[in-house]
Amino acid sequence: MNTAQLSFERTIQAPINLVFRAFTRSAALREWMCDVATTDPRPGGRMYMWWNSGYYTSGEFLKVEADREIVFQWQGRGEPGLTQVEITLSGSKNATQLKLVHSGIGSGEAWTEAAKEYQKGWENGLENLAHTMEQGPDLRITTRPMMGIGLDDFDETIAKKLGVPVIQGVRVSNALEGMGAHAAGIRNNDVIVGLSGFEITDFSNLAAAMHGRKAGEEIQMTFYRGGEKITVSMKLSHRPIPVIPPTAAELAEAVSSIYARCEADLDAFLQGVTEEMAGRKPNETEWSVKGILAHLIHGERDWQRALDEIITDSEPWFDHFGGNNNGRVEATLSVYPTLAELVVELKRLYAETLACLANLPSEFVTHKASYWRVGFQSLQLNGHFQLHLEQMQATIQSLKQ
Repeated sequence: MNTAQLSFERTIQAPINLVFRAFTRSAALREWMCDVATTDPRPGGRMYMWWNSGYYTSGEFLKVEADREIVFQWQGRGEPGLTQVEITLSGSKNATQLKLVHSGIGSGEAWTEAAKEYQKGWENGLENLAHTMEQGPDLRITTRPMMGIGLDDFDETIAKKLGVPVIQGVRVSNALEGMGAHAAGIRNNDVIVGLSGFEITDFSNLAAAMHGRKAGEEIQMTFYRGGEKITVSMKLSHRPIPVIPPTAAELAEAVSSIYARCEADLDAFLQGVTEEMAGRKPNETEWSVKGILAHLIHGERDWQRALDEIITDSEPWFDHFGGNNNGRVEATLSVYPTLAELVVELKRLYAETLACLANLPSEFVTHKASYWRVGFQSLQLNGHFQLHLEQMQATIQSLKQ
C-alpha cells in the first residue's frame, strides 16, 4: 500500500529542553496537546493521549534522544492502521527549530479523513505549543466559551431528594450572574441531561459536547428542575481570563488579597454563630457549618498537594473527580472539634499555600505553561470558598426558621 506523510516546521522561542519535555511528559502534553495523557518516554514505553471529544491515540515510543529526537507510534480511534510521528529538535539556547513528520498514512477514503484530522490537529496543536512555551496561556482555555456554572455530586440518593426522575446527568451547584446559564434561567440543583442533541450523563460527555464550541454560540440546554423537564436556549459566554503576575512573589501577593477577603467574609459570617448552631446539620444528608469548614480545609490541603505534583512534574490523572468522603470530614472534626480550631486551621493552611506560591522554584517559573496554569487556578480559589460560604449561610438560616 502506498503511504504518505504530513510535515510541519515551527520555530519556538523557548529552550530545547522545555520543548522536548512538552512531547515526553504527560503533564506537559496536557498543557497544550490533549486532555489526558500517560507516557513512559523510552524505547518500548507507552504513549497514550485522549481528548474530551472522545478521540484517543495509543502506541509506544520507538526512539527517545534527549533534546534531539522523539519517535512514537500513533494508532487513533477508528483509524485504519498504525502511523508514526517523528519530532526532531535543533537550535540555540532560547529558540528551538521543530520539525514534525507524521508518516505511514495510507490511501482510501478512511485514510483521507484521518489525514484531514491529522493536519488540523497538528496545526492547532503546534500553534498552542508555541503560545504556551512563549507566553504561557493555553489557547484552549483562553478562547474556550463557558456556560458559567459550577457542578456538584449527583447520584441516585441526590436524585431522589431533588425529585428528579433520572440518575444520570450533571447537577448545577451555582449559576454565575452575568453568564449565559444564569441568563437562560438555570439555577442551583438543576440537573443537566442534554446539550444541543448530546445526551449528558456525566462531566466527561458534557465536556465532549462543548468541544469545539465558541463564545457567542447559541446552544440548547435540557435539564430537570425537580420532576419538570425544561429546554432553554443559552448563549455561551466569553471566559474572563485574569492577568497572571510574572513572578512567584507577585502571584503570592495577588492570592494573599483573595484569601484576606475570604477570611474577612468568614469572620463576618461567624459573628453570632454559636458552637451548637455550627455543629447542627440541616438534615442527615447535609453538612453542618463545621462540616463545611472541614471540607474547605481538605480543599486547601488537596490544592497544596496538587501544587507539589505540578512543580515536581509528577502530576497524576484520575478517571473522574470522585466524590466527597464524609468519613474524612468526620475525621477532621474529631481532631478539630471546635469552631475556633477549624477556623484557625483553615487560616493556617491559607498562609501555608501563600508560602508555597512565594517559594515556587525559579526553574519552574520558566516553564511558562505550567506556571500560567498554577497562576490561573490560584486566582480562581475564591470561587470554591464563596460557594460554600453561601451554603453555610443557608444552613444557619434554615436552623433559625
